[in-house]
Amino acid sequence: MTEVTTHQPHQPGQTGLTVLLMHSAYGLRPPVLDAARTLERHGHRVIVPDLYYGTPVASPEGGLALRDRIGLPELLSRARRESQAMGARRVYAGFSLGAWLAQQLANNDPDAAGLLLLHGLSAPPGRPRDRPLPVQLHLGSQDVSHMPWLRDWQVSVRRTGHLLQTYIYPDTAHLFTDTHHSDHSAAATAAAWQRSLSFLAALVTHTNSSADSFSRGSAMTRRPEGAA
Repeated sequence: MTEVTTHQPHQPGQTGLTVLLMHSAYGLRPPVLDAARTLERHGHRVIVPDLYYGTPVASPEGGLALRDRIGLPELLSRARRESQAMGARRVYAGFSLGAWLAQQLANNDPDAAGLLLLHGLSAPPGRPRDRPLPVQLHLGSQDVSHMPWLRDWQVSVRRTGHLLQTYIYPDTAHLFTDTHHSDHSAAATAAAWQRSLSFLAALVTHTNSSADSFSRGSAMTRRPEGAA
């Protein structure tokens, strides 16, 4: 069994989304499951795959080594197989490596309802989308200081039909939402989850007016002074 699910079976008539939430290179750890439970409490069905297929990760360094040993193509193939259980009203989400995988899957899913990127991103699709895709991106300022290409990425994402909101958190490191990591920032985590939950709630009630609000939000990047 490669998938950990904490949700109750999705019932006909439920109004929430189906979220595929993918872990970072550090593996399926308690903070990822805590995030899934948070999403469930707000009415969403959450699928939390173990993309390492049960291989234990004893340390961050071990997680990075395991990621490299499996390889990104195989991890993407595993994530794609997990996505087949999502059904309609689906949102791709992930942390760091999981965010990279989430965007790769969304790039090739014309019916995706949304994309939630925490601590990572991937290349935009090679051609414009037929239907706009709401995207929310959360980055620590330390990451952004090493991403001089971020502005070009944002422009490219919007040109290919994404409604992009970007939030950059001052004085934060890479995995600032990870409560078991030295990067953790409680204040930034609270803000990121408040924004993420609002983003998903807007997707649930996606109307023409809410699409306009996504578009207005996508024009703004919240960032510290001097960030890319």
